[in-house]
Amino acid sequence: MDEFLKQRQFREVEKILVQQYNEKKNDVDILFQLAMVYFQYPFANEEKSIKYLDKILEIDKYNFQALIIKMYLQNYYYAEMDKDFEVLTNYKWNDDYKMSIVYYIYAWKFDWWNTNIQIEEKIKWIRKSIETYPDLVYTHYRLGDLLVKLNKYEEAGMCYKQALGNVQSTDFPDEECLNPQMFIDEYITGVSMSTINYESLRKKALASHSPNE
Repeated sequence: MDEFLKQRQFREVEKILVQQYNEKKNDVDILFQLAMVYFQYPFANEEKSIKYLDKILEIDKYNFQALIIKMYLQNYYYAEMDKDFEVLTNYKWNDDYKMSIVYYIYAWKFDWWNTNIQIEEKIKWIRKSIETYPDLVYTHYRLGDLLVKLNKYEEAGMCYKQALGNVQSTDFPDEECLNPQMFIDEYITGVSMSTINYESLRKKALASHSPNE
């Protein structure tokens, strides 16, 4: 299967995974790989990805990776999050990294409005995320974008610079593309960032963020 992954032949990868799934329906690793393969081109089928994440959560209600990836997909594609949002946000994870992500995801519930009150709520929860664990990327990046909306350009610039400093990698090995942690690192925390996104962030970090420039 690694050779198909390197060549990005995801239809062939899917066939292998479906066969494995039919033999081991409760194998969490296989379920994760199926969830990730349907996120890839040519599938780009977030509904199927969520379907297999739900199967993981039927086995393990508190699987942190499955919960946060599911919340990301629901929020990004459907602008909503289901009952598992409450499971994620009400559980005491006893881990600063995990709790930081939980606070960050909690801020997403305010994404669907853009009043100043909602922006302030988003900022409150993202700041709590950063205070809990300061080494993520998208918490600082998102905070910077929100501060720009409030015309707080200098503070926003500091957020972008901190976000840039927290990027750990711009390398994405093809054979790791079905790894759920790699998905989390790229799309949720941002500690692994594509070169294009990294350059976009770098430009923001270097800019003055003055409305007159």
